[in-house]
Amino acid sequence: MGFSWQTLKFAGLLMFIVVCIALFQWTDLRRYAKPEEVRAAIQSVGYLAPLLYLLIYSIGPVLFVPGWIITIAGGKLTTYRNMAKDVVDVACKTLGTKKACVTEQKPLAGGLPMGYDDYLKEAVPEMSARHRVNAETVRHLIQFYGSRAERVLELVDMDPSMGEAISPESRDIYAQVVYSTMEEGARTLSDIILRRMHLGMTGTRGRKQAEKIAEVAGKELKWSAEERLQHLENYHKDLSKDNDCLKP
Repeated sequence: MGFSWQTLKFAGLLMFIVVCIALFQWTDLRRYAKPEEVRAAIQSVGYLAPLLYLLIYSIGPVLFVPGWIITIAGGKLTTYRNMAKDVVDVACKTLGTKKACVTEQKPLAGGLPMGYDDYLKEAVPEMSARHRVNAETVRHLIQFYGSRAERVLELVDMDPSMGEAISPESRDIYAQVVYSTMEEGARTLSDIILRRMHLGMTGTRGRKQAEKIAEVAGKELKWSAEERLQHLENYHKDLSKDNDCLKP
C-alpha cells in the first residue's frame, strides 16, 4: 500500500526535526546557543538581524533550546492565565483527571468587585475617611494594589507614621515598604524600591530616601546594622548598573 503525499511530508519533517535535535544535543552545535554567541551572530547580519532573530526564536523550541526571558515576559504581560490554563488542561488530560478549569471565575489578587472607575468613585472617599488618609494617596494605592490597598491602609491604622509620604516625587508611603516584606516576599532593598514602588521610577529613584526605607525594612526583616549597610551598598550598585546601560 502506497503512502500519501501528506504522510511522506510529515515523515520527512519528523526526520528533519530528529536529526536537528540529535546534532544540537550531541555535537558542538550546542555551544552556539549561548546568549553571547547568538547575539554576535544576529548582529553580524546588519539590517537582516530582526528576521534572523525571529527565525531563531521560532525554531528554538523545536530544537529544545532553553526559553529566553522574552518567552516568559511575553506570556506574563499578556495571556499568562490562558497559558496556565492550557498547561493545567494538558496535565489533567495526561493524568486522566476530568475537572473544569475555574481560572475564568477566579479574580486575580487585588481584583476589583466592579469596574475600575466605579470602584474609585465608591472606595476612595470611604477608605480615605475610614483610614484618615488623603484621597489622592488612597487613589494611588488602588492604582498599585487594587483591592489589596485596604491591607496597606490597615498598616497605617496600626502605625500612623506608616502613612507618611516617602518623597515629594511620589505618593508612595512607608506602609508600602512594610507590605512588600510581609505580603510580597521582598527581601532586598533594591527589590523593595526599584521593583515594587513608584518611587523607583522617579528621577532620583529613591536615592535620598534609601536610608530611611532600609531602616523601616530592616526592622521588619530583622537586619543587623551591618546587613542594612550591605543592602544600601547593593542598592547603589544596582542603580549604577542601570545607569551604565544608558551610556553610549
